[in-house]
Amino acid sequence: MRQLGGTAVRSEWLGVVAGVCLGTTVYAQDVDASRPAETEVQGAPAVAAQEVASPPVAEGSSLSFEAHELADLPGSFGDPLRGVMLLPGVSHVVSGVAQPVVRGAAPSATRVSLDGVRLPVLGHLLVGPTVVHPGLVSRVAVHRGTSSARLGRHVGGSVELEMRPETPHVQASLDLLNVGALAQGRVAEGGPDVLVAGRFAWSPWLATTALNALSGAPAPGSTATTLVASLYDYQVRVSQRLGGAEVRLLALGAGDRGGMDGGKLGVVGALGFHRVDLRARSPLGSAELEAGATLGVDRLEGEGGGSIARVSSSATERSAAARVGVTLPVAVGLMVRAGADVDVRAVDVTQTNTVIPEPVTEGPSTITSSVLQPVARVTWAGAWLEGAWHLEDWAVEPGLRVDGYTLAGGQAEAVLEPRLLVRRQLSHAVALRASAGLHHQAPAYLVDVPGAESASLRFGLQRVVQTGVGADWRGGPWAVSVDGFVNPLLRTVELSLFDADFLSLAPAELEEARVGRGLAWGAELLVRRELVDGWTGLLGYTFQQSRRTQQVVRHDSTGAEAATEEATFASALEQAHVVNAAVNVELGAGWTVGGGVHLNTGAPEAGGVSSYTQAHGTDARDGSARWVPVDRDRVGRLPAYFRVDARVAKAWSAGPVQWLASLEVLNASLAREVFRYDYKQGPDGSLQRTPAGLPPVTLPMLRVQATY
Repeated sequence: MRQLGGTAVRSEWLGVVAGVCLGTTVYAQDVDASRPAETEVQGAPAVAAQEVASPPVAEGSSLSFEAHELADLPGSFGDPLRGVMLLPGVSHVVSGVAQPVVRGAAPSATRVSLDGVRLPVLGHLLVGPTVVHPGLVSRVAVHRGTSSARLGRHVGGSVELEMRPETPHVQASLDLLNVGALAQGRVAEGGPDVLVAGRFAWSPWLATTALNALSGAPAPGSTATTLVASLYDYQVRVSQRLGGAEVRLLALGAGDRGGMDGGKLGVVGALGFHRVDLRARSPLGSAELEAGATLGVDRLEGEGGGSIARVSSSATERSAAARVGVTLPVAVGLMVRAGADVDVRAVDVTQTNTVIPEPVTEGPSTITSSVLQPVARVTWAGAWLEGAWHLEDWAVEPGLRVDGYTLAGGQAEAVLEPRLLVRRQLSHAVALRASAGLHHQAPAYLVDVPGAESASLRFGLQRVVQTGVGADWRGGPWAVSVDGFVNPLLRTVELSLFDADFLSLAPAELEEARVGRGLAWGAELLVRRELVDGWTGLLGYTFQQSRRTQQVVRHDSTGAEAATEEATFASALEQAHVVNAAVNVELGAGWTVGGGVHLNTGAPEAGGVSSYTQAHGTDARDGSARWVPVDRDRVGRLPAYFRVDARVAKAWSAGPVQWLASLEVLNASLAREVFRYDYKQGPDGSLQRTPAGLPPVTLPMLRVQATY
């Protein structure tokens, strides 16, 4: 036993209760029973975990992985967040892009956080490498359905990235895109533990610098055209123990800038975010108290024009948030947690016009006008309470979240979110699970961009009930998890970034057209094999259906709008079947080879990043053949996509330095993913439909890493 805030608590009970409460799995083989280990799990107080019956891999609908398990999967490029894309229940918009579609929900509906700090952007340039240094992450928890009441404001899944512990560590890496470094250590005996990490995309910067140097001098009277490409991210953590309290300061951010500047017509875009989070944890009697505050700024910019006129626009979202929470062991086998938070956001759009007229006397005069438009002022506030009760083979976690927002102008909404997770351990190897919960979120875009979520709140909240059942089995190195889910979508509001009206008040009829309801259901299978006898593997299968019911436009044979009526149709992100399989084999002498396969059936061809299905019709003017849009509930499907990934790695030591060299190839099979079609009319008047988009995208990644 261990003293927790002055109260003796049986460690074997609290270890299991904390795991059930926070969606974390504790394995017997991970714990040395002769030496109880103090384990801090996802914001829980430190509790002792002694040997318990090995539960299977999932708690509720969540999956827990060591970071290297996901980072070593072929096609992940050493990034555990990219490895999440290979799990059951997760599909994609475009293959190879780390924007998870969890159980059919848009990527922006999934909450991704690093040590409790939510990431507003997941990938550089939205579709590029992830914005977190892979070496920071020690564990990954993926919640595909109902989660703890402390996690709110999302109707999809949630991914929690746990940062590496406080141990001295130095790492440097170089690949075909990034150069990265990570350093961690204690400043002095009893001083703070400091971790600094960051990456910079060296190859785009080097390529644009070389091309700019070779472009030569501009023509007389014009400005030089320069290519711009800059991508970086950074993370800094400072941890210090003050008496019985632990204080942690975390700063992180990322910035992207790319395009063509100057010349007759240049266009440059930029995207970035910054976060500073201060957190303190301290014993308070038999409980543990946590308090924290976060400041953030997100920015999306675009600038275009030439030597005579330039226009720049930017959307900036500033946020300030505070939170408090308490964890209280009430009795043997019973733990209670509660908390509250407030989040204030302000979104502004600035447009600047610069005109340089022809010189009249000695030189040109510059005329600049700038307009700042406040878009949204939002205050979120929430409180939550949950318990975790464990008795013999049963574990029950009830929870309740109260949440709501106030939008400048008077609009406000408050909601209640009950949650319940139940688990029954049938035997040492088999367990059954069930969960249900109500979730709310602001209207969803395909991906998050600064200010979009806050600006869309005038459409009201989405409302989704998540229910699921599952079973787990574990035997030897094998673990199998089977899940089924049915999610009634009580209110959906799914918007498109291609619509610019989110910057202004939309008419009531537009709001009515975008609001719908629906139902998502499916089944998932995960088979994992630990590294035994020199090989490890993973197999994931997903069957999912995600339907929407809302108003659709009916077209006649000429493509003209004929009527509007309610209909049910598949979500634009629905991929009915998704299969991922990966195997890594150790060959000896530090060599490892791996391979992976991915298969998904096609999503509906319903617009957005895809084209929209067209049908043969007639021109109302002369009766000639032409393409006309079909009704939304009658669109076609894109073709299935199959790819093969490969990985080979070599590890060795040179003195105190551990080296790792790897070569990964995403889509080594050179398969082409069709995500849109071109609808054209030939010279002879015939209608032609051909696959469009990119040629087969194959991404090789050579990477070298040194760790001390």
